[in-house]
Formats: sequence, structure tokens, C-alpha cells
Amino acid sequence: MSDQQKHTIFKTSNYMSLEDERFQLEDFAEQLREQGHTVELSPEYNDIHVTAPCGTCKIDYKQRFYDYLNDTIEINHQDTKRLIENMNLDYIFLIADSGTWRGRRDGSQCLPDPQELIGSFKCEDYHLYYDPKTGDVISELQHHDGTNFYTFREYEWVYYESEEEVPEEFRDVLQGELSMSPEQFETILYDTYLNRKRGRDAWLELIEKYTKPIGHHFARHYGWTIA
Repeated sequence: MSDQQKHTIFKTSNYMSLEDERFQLEDFAEQLREQGHTVELSPEYNDIHVTAPCGTCKIDYKQRFYDYLNDTIEINHQDTKRLIENMNLDYIFLIADSGTWRGRRDGSQCLPDPQELIGSFKCEDYHLYYDPKTGDVISELQHHDGTNFYTFREYEWVYYESEEEVPEEFRDVLQGELSMSPEQFETILYDTYLNRKRGRDAWLELIEKYTKPIGHHFARHYGWTIA
């Protein structure tokens, strides 16, 4: 997916494009002008020249800009955490497509706290975004072995009226119960599908059937198109 197709929810500085940094630099420059500074930006937007009102003040404005950028990222991080908290999400499944030195690996995990959508991945190379085509919220996390892609989906408890309704491949895990908890679903995803090598397509089909996208929560808040 191209960057133009992604709606960014949160990103750290290493994921910022030149356009992102240009926007932030212009905003920073405007704030300085409002404080009485004379500001000139280089044509390439890679340098900033500032004359303070006092005329002789020696301030490292480049460092001030990077401090401003980090403060902006932290504010966005806290705003996103508050937004997630207000969504009242119950059970979030992380579906992982991880880059490792042995190639790409699949996996899934039930997150007990929806804040882990962003809280666990606050690092230098993190990008959380909304995919308007699928309605999913996805993150990219860069590391020394490659890039991990995490898709976050919501799980709702499954209830059956009788044991006959319980799929045969679920019965060993459910042990006669007529409901499937998030933890049991996590076990089924791993033991029944990944561990027994039923295939990635079958694993993804099960995820698609029992979980749903959460992107509409963010789309409504930001005014994006809902998939």
C-alpha cells in the first residue's frame, strides 16, 4: 500500500516523510513569527534562519525545532491513547506478519489492554495507520531484521446454543463449553491452524470470520471514509 492510501493515526519521527517535516517546520516557523522573530526557511526546507527580537540572542533553533517535533509526537501519542480509551473496545487481536532473519512469520495474540495498540510500540520506528480499503488499523514496526506488520481487530465472544453447533475442530479446546473466550480462540488459532499447518489461508479465514476491523472508530473521529 502506498503512503497516499494510508491515513496516519500516529507515527514517530523516523517514519515522517519530507512533506511531514516540511509541514511541521512551517508550523514551528509561524509560532516563532507570532513571538516577534524574523524567520527564513531555506528553499529545500532543510534549514531555518531566525533573528530573535533582541537581535543578539544565541539560540540553537535547529535543536529547538527537533524539541518541538518530539513534543508534537508526544502530544499526538497521548491524544491517540485517549481516543482508544474512549472507544470502549473489549478484546483486541494482534495479527502479526513479522520480518525475521529466517523470513516472514505469522502469529496472533490477544491483547488484554486495547492501549497496547500504541502503548507497547512507542519507539523510534513506529507507524499506526488506517486502511480505508479494508477498514483495518495496521502498524509498521521497523527493526534490524526487517519490518513487522500488525493488524488489530476486535473479537466478540462466540456463543453456541448446543454442542452440535460447535465446530468439530474447536471441541478439544472448548471441552463441552458453549462459548468461546478470547483466550480459547487464541489457542485455536495457534494449535488448530498454525501448529497443525492447515495453511495460512485457513488461518486468515478464521480470523476474518471471528474478528472485525476497528478502523471505523478512527475514521469517524477524523472524518475519513469508512470502509
